Amino acid sequence: PKEVEITGTINIKIYEPQGVDIVKEALTKAHTSNENIEIKNLGGGSWRTTVNAKEFKEAEKILKNALDNVEKTITDNGGNYEFIRKD
Repeated sequence: PKEVEITGTINIKIYEPQGVDIVKEALTKAHTSNENIEIKNLGGGSWRTTVNAKEFKEAEKILKNALDNVEKTITDNGGNYEFIRKD
């Protein structure tokens, strides 16, 4: 069966002195939460996120878990987070 793919962009803004380390931690948590997620830096505080799975429901679950990790880490450290899904 054909795999499904969900793609979107994560935008992060954080102005803390250790902001780079916080972003690295957030994205590492998201990436290591599942091997079917790929995160690539687009520059300017944006990252392309792609999830591949056999079923849409599974892809949604993987994406939600990864995004929850990013959101918690960033917002707990005073940053702003946004995910824009690509249609």
